[in-house]
Amino acid sequence: MRVGGGIYKNTHLFSVTDCRDLRPTPAIMRLAAMDICRPFLHGAVVWDMFSGSGAMGVEFASAGARKVVFFERSALAIRAIKKNVDLVLSRSLPQATQRPAFQIIDRDAFAPPPKSLSSPQILWCDPPFSHSLRWLRKLPPRKLLPVSGGHFLMKISTRQKDEGLRILEGHEDGLQVKTKTYGSSSLLYCEWNSEDS
Repeated sequence: MRVGGGIYKNTHLFSVTDCRDLRPTPAIMRLAAMDICRPFLHGAVVWDMFSGSGAMGVEFASAGARKVVFFERSALAIRAIKKNVDLVLSRSLPQATQRPAFQIIDRDAFAPPPKSLSSPQILWCDPPFSHSLRWLRKLPPRKLLPVSGGHFLMKISTRQKDEGLRILEGHEDGLQVKTKTYGSSSLLYCEWNSEDS
């Protein structure tokens, strides 16, 4: 797997092997997520929930995020995240290009995050498909995003897409959720602004 664009474009990343719950996000979905986030990504804090190898978080950093926080509890995955962070930080960058910051939280993504963390402007979530609906019910994105605004993207099984939409729309009156489908996987996207808060 390699980074699709930005300051770390074409960097080949380490993947996680021997872990059946981890599914790399297809390049077409990573590209779609970056296209959605591009207008508000520069300088943003991104939380990458259920990070796996960290490839998606690195993609956000490459595209302009100021800081990426990885949430992962698998020792194999954390090892891959550390390798990928070290790899991209070792890359030379154009003059005056600021390096993004990275932080790894060794924590179950079903647990409330540490209160000391900076709130995210973008929340990316890619749980195992068997846990997707449970996570949406337990930790809805509005709990984690700042009240003044935020953008939520989630990879979900296409078979669970309609139920995921119902759960999200049930959390907030008038919430508009958009979806894109890529075969067996779908992308849920929604945002809140100050008028909705």
